[in-house]
Amino acid sequence: MSEPAGRASQQAPSVLGASAPPRRWRLAVLLTLPAVIAGGCANVSQTMPSCTPGNRLGILAQAVPSARFLPCVGAMPAGWNFGRLDVEDGSATFWFDHDREGLRTAEVSLTATCDTAGAYEEGPAGDAERYVRPGSVSPAYAATTYDVFEGGCITYRYSFTKGENAEHIALLNQLFDSIELFPRDVVEDEVRQDLGQELGPATS
Repeated sequence: MSEPAGRASQQAPSVLGASAPPRRWRLAVLLTLPAVIAGGCANVSQTMPSCTPGNRLGILAQAVPSARFLPCVGAMPAGWNFGRLDVEDGSATFWFDHDREGLRTAEVSLTATCDTAGAYEEGPAGDAERYVRPGSVSPAYAATTYDVFEGGCITYRYSFTKGENAEHIALLNQLFDSIELFPRDVVEDEVRQDLGQELGPATS
């Protein structure tokens, strides 16, 4: 059962793009950083953490201050829609809906650590090490993928129930294609330069 999940994940492009040249990120910080996460939870449900100037990646950086990278949403494939972003002290989670698969088809979470028990090591994914915990293959294709890197972990949970296995693999590739990793140090530099503040953990 685990073998098809491994093949599907291997066909998916690396989230970190190991062979791609490093990007020159530019972040236009539009945050008032103190009390971004008031009382341990941020009300940013409609805020998509996009990989473009004017994004809200500072919120994710505050939530998980140890994480070297922050997940952001690049190009959204046809049929996918951003659902919601929930940020708490220690974690940030957002999910996607799909026009055929339904609500919360895929979920992406950032935490400082993750439990990879029961997952097999797939190998390097750029600066991360990728693990896959197989779920079901047929009729639903479901699994959990972990990208572990310095100070953080990105967890991808997904379940595809419509169509054939080839369609499920295509959707998985689209999911991985849409998520990019934004360097935390660039966010810190921009906050320091634009606001004269140090980006640290949120305080209640």
